Amino acid sequence: MTAIDVRDDAPVGAGEYRHVTTRAWWSAHMSTPDGKPFVCLYEQLLTEWVPTDPSDDWMWDRRTTGRHEWLAGDEERARAQGLDTGPRWPTGRWRAAYGDYFAAGSGRPARPRDASWDLPAPEFLAELPREPDLLRDRLLADTGPRHPLATARTLLASGQVPADLRGSLYAVLRTLPGIVVAAAGNADGEPGVAFVADDGPRRQEVVVDPDGGGYLGERQTMLVADFGLAEGAVVSATAVTVGVAPGIGEPASQ
Repeated sequence: MTAIDVRDDAPVGAGEYRHVTTRAWWSAHMSTPDGKPFVCLYEQLLTEWVPTDPSDDWMWDRRTTGRHEWLAGDEERARAQGLDTGPRWPTGRWRAAYGDYFAAGSGRPARPRDASWDLPAPEFLAELPREPDLLRDRLLADTGPRHPLATARTLLASGQVPADLRGSLYAVLRTLPGIVVAAAGNADGEPGVAFVADDGPRRQEVVVDPDGGGYLGERQTMLVADFGLAEGAVVSATAVTVGVAPGIGEPASQ
């Protein structure tokens, strides 16, 4: 069984920020009035600056690169059918306390995040158990109808999970039925090992660095042909890099 050596991340000092960059290829699904499917992968670059004190300002930058790949249909036929072929995600730069980026647009003050695997606050990460059996129970209890690997993936994708919690989570994932560990790479081709599970029509892969235990990204692949997509089509892939930036809005230190 592949070993994963989990080590502490670089510390974030006073005035510095955790710097999380995600290069993502995500699919947009479109269809004509008569139900003809069109699917396109769009590349995005997302960067977040996370302060040590969550009540300080966070920053989130989201942009599309212009790179895209059609998985079902093509640009010419989609435009001929009157479909909007542009990316489906908002782009821009937002800054707010607690990472509550859209509070101002909703006419309310920024507030702490709720306890969530999807948008974890420091308090939530701190109170998750490190003992694997307890963490396993908590993961399964909080997952609901989705696959527990998907719940773990959203937590890891934040780039904020401390090393001791990552190590416990990897130990838990090894014990879950239907999850296997295999060699894999992220969207940038960086090699790692992946926790792999078949979840309905898709295969999920959560890719981590065996030398340090950092989260490298994820991949989702079609197991069956559906909505114009061929079996084996990659419908989501990311590459995640976590570092330390000397200030908000600044690049990570090398």
